[in-house]
Amino acid sequence: MRILFVVHQFYPEYAGGTEKVCYQLAKAAQRAGHFVRVLTCRVLEWPEGAREQLIDSVYHGIPVSAFHRLSIAHDADIDLPIDAQLSSSIVQLLEQEQYDVAHVMHPMRMGSALDAIAAVQLPYVLTITDFFFQCYRINMVNTGQNLCSGAEAGENCVRSCKVASWSSDALRSRHISFRQVLSQAAERVCPSEYVREIFQNEFSDLRFRVIEHGIDLSLAMLKTRENGNEEKAKPLTLGFLGSFVPEKGIECLVEAFAEVSSEAVRLVLHGGFYGMDHYEKKIRALVDGDTRIYLAPFVQTEALFSVLRGFDVLCLPSIVPETFSLVLREAAAAGTPALVSDLGAPAQYVAQNQCGGVIKAGDSAQWAEVINQLLDNSDPLAVWQSNLPLPYRIEEEAFFYQSLYQKAILQWVEFK
Repeated sequence: MRILFVVHQFYPEYAGGTEKVCYQLAKAAQRAGHFVRVLTCRVLEWPEGAREQLIDSVYHGIPVSAFHRLSIAHDADIDLPIDAQLSSSIVQLLEQEQYDVAHVMHPMRMGSALDAIAAVQLPYVLTITDFFFQCYRINMVNTGQNLCSGAEAGENCVRSCKVASWSSDALRSRHISFRQVLSQAAERVCPSEYVREIFQNEFSDLRFRVIEHGIDLSLAMLKTRENGNEEKAKPLTLGFLGSFVPEKGIECLVEAFAEVSSEAVRLVLHGGFYGMDHYEKKIRALVDGDTRIYLAPFVQTEALFSVLRGFDVLCLPSIVPETFSLVLREAAAAGTPALVSDLGAPAQYVAQNQCGGVIKAGDSAQWAEVINQLLDNSDPLAVWQSNLPLPYRIEEEAFFYQSLYQKAILQWVEFK
């Protein structure tokens, strides 16, 4: 098969969960003998003097075609505007390379790509990695900072999230546009039952299936100098891996540590601030002076499982609902249980498997209370650890998707 992966941003500029899933699926398809290409948008870097709308590169053996963020409309981060010239360039790419199927990993900034896919009548499979299809704010938290119950065909957006940049008609129109993208997909895939329920409730006439994201279990066999032995570090070590952005809740975690007096505990935060200077100053000010808290860089891929084994507990203190968590599954494979906030798919995963603790989102006092309880009695850690389920491997996830690609192609051939 010839497979086009469509994603709003990609390596090496961004290394979030969606980018990682896209890369892993593309690499797995490539290993299975299929031709793949990633179509994406570059936000920062662009070759000086480049005049082409699409610039080709290769990332770890995967062909990548990218256009620049400045070449598309300013509202492409929240809606699906189409640039006719860019759409034409993408159509030319699709016709030249004759793809069999597309896999849309995220539609943000990709309105022109979706328009080109429709123009050449290329069947596509869709993965819903966040709430963007329902929520222009992405996280199902409205402007009043309350959890949203659903878009209600855009009417709830009008009631709860109408701001100066949106008219009521524009919010309703946005919902119609994204419904069309969903309805025209050959398959609509959610990474968790939590997400499936939310989308099934909003789009009751469409069918959504669940395929969990897989992880690279081969990395679990690697040994590195950093944390090379598998002995749990002492004192009690809590860890975080991810982006340092307000939604991830690390501020709450740091504030909780201020309420824990014991010196027999430490907190290691691995990640990056992505240029959020004001937030970085705030976090560094909170951390400053507490020698138990360490700000560390992003973990390199080959060191991932070694670092996770060095934690006694992984912490996911998100203050918005998460659709999935790759690092939660990676921690499970490393034998490390987790403390998570009570929002979204991670809370369901931990509660169903009894493999960690679930704590009220944003409640630093309750986080501190649980940390103190673990300091007094670490027995729950062994119980949680024994309940950790083995997550999907990348190869299993890729196998399921490749079956969907073949099904989409056959259905399209029969339709034509």
